[in-house]
Amino acid sequence: MSVPLVMGIVNVTPDSFSDGGRYFEPSSAYARARKLHRLGTDIIDLGAMSTGPGSEPITSGEELGRLRPVLELLADERGITLSVDTIFPETADVAAWYGVKIVNDVSGVLSEEMAQVVVKRGLTWVVTHNPLHTASAAAEFEEGVTADIRAFFARAAAFCAERGIPAEKLIFDPGFGFSKNKEQNMTVLKNLDSIKPGNGKLLIGLSRKRFLDFDGKCPSASRREARTLCANLYAAAHGADILRVHDAEATLRALELGRELQWTL
Repeated sequence: MSVPLVMGIVNVTPDSFSDGGRYFEPSSAYARARKLHRLGTDIIDLGAMSTGPGSEPITSGEELGRLRPVLELLADERGITLSVDTIFPETADVAAWYGVKIVNDVSGVLSEEMAQVVVKRGLTWVVTHNPLHTASAAAEFEEGVTADIRAFFARAAAFCAERGIPAEKLIFDPGFGFSKNKEQNMTVLKNLDSIKPGNGKLLIGLSRKRFLDFDGKCPSASRREARTLCANLYAAAHGADILRVHDAEATLRALELGRELQWTL
């Protein structure tokens, strides 16, 4: 069984679909980030704008207003690898100044401006398949959703190579919950082996998402944790390199046991 890195989510938002603003205060977000690091979480992903269905967009200025106090508190922490969940090049640029190493960009846009920041700051760029640039509607895929993802990943790789972004600085995200309905999301999950780029790194971000409630038994985000863990273990056995999760401790402990058992699905 491959044992991927674990990316722990810290939402610095008042309207998160999952934790309801639990870490909106800078001190709470800081304490959560430190706890995740002590547990052994490999990457801490800070997000200051909700991207869930029906969420209200904010400006880059508002986003930075939420992020800066947390980044300032974390600036002196050693050994924590930070990621920022943003679609704004301006936010990525400022976050890099505070030591952030990864920009987790769910926009679905291969942006010249973001590419310039990535190159200038030496960031790693997570590019996400999200053709409609939303979590509130599903796209139609003439050749099927997995074929569309493979084509997007190929375009992203070529785009980055042309702009001098090394292959090792690029991570691919199939975009669970973005521009996809329940059936399309499940198809992607079942076919991870076929969408993973040859030598590329695959990030899986499906934690507590609505498509896991495929039968109506888990209507709230908090009730989807068991299915999240099952789906992530499946992803780990089918090529995932990074798992982006809310419950990092449960994920870490499950992966430890999987490694001990040398288990594959």
